[in-house]
Amino acid sequence: MALLTKIAIFLPLSCFALTTKPWLSDLFEADLIPRYTYRHYPDVQGATKPFASNDQILSIGLGATLSTHFDFELELEVANTAQQSWGMRSGAMQMRYLWLDDVAGDPISFLTGLSLRDVSKRNLRDVGCPYSARINWELFSAIGKEFSDGANWTTRIYAWLAAGIATRGSWWTRQEISYENNWCNRHHLKLFLQGDFGFGDLRQVVVDHFNGWGRYHHQSIDLGICYRCQLDYYGTFSLSYAYRVFARTFPERVHCLTLLYCFPFCLF
Repeated sequence: MALLTKIAIFLPLSCFALTTKPWLSDLFEADLIPRYTYRHYPDVQGATKPFASNDQILSIGLGATLSTHFDFELELEVANTAQQSWGMRSGAMQMRYLWLDDVAGDPISFLTGLSLRDVSKRNLRDVGCPYSARINWELFSAIGKEFSDGANWTTRIYAWLAAGIATRGSWWTRQEISYENNWCNRHHLKLFLQGDFGFGDLRQVVVDHFNGWGRYHHQSIDLGICYRCQLDYYGTFSLSYAYRVFARTFPERVHCLTLLYCFPFCLF
């Protein structure tokens, strides 16, 4: 019970697929994470013609902490959208290194990392696919602080920033700012703000000849909330919702609902 509680507080809560918070799980522990996401948007801002979609994304993730300073994460995802039926969308790998850990006595937690995502050519022709090109790299860092009452943290806040480049197109940045509350190590509530900004030169989305977001000057800001419940020995379940409050040259007024289950287990 105590072990699962420790693991649960480090699981991802946001609509970004890979983990963004600046803390690691317990040493030599792994998390198996199936996830279902439903997205609806009524139009694409700046598109050459009206375009709406109801997207469904299924993904499976596996993360493991191999030392007190290092972890890695793998992810595979499939998608069903207005422009394609169910099929493989992408695979990703992420590595992170923790430089400062406020849980261990440092004033803050701070980590840096690198992620690599390989996207299928078929999906790059889909306006609902958020990636820039076939191969996508991101360098990122995260900083955070948690506040405790006795042995358990009660609130924490963190920020995450990534800069990316792909095999085609211009670079981009993604950001997240999050605030979390913890009740009795069983119920967790999170509020988050996420941004995605691309710096290409195109400002009009040609839906019929689309080939990834790498060349577009796209912008978006999402506001979201997430609830997570600890299921004793059976892992954790979380439900999150996000709404796109701002978009330029990107899908607009997006509703995003994500269901996630995490099963933790020991590596040794």
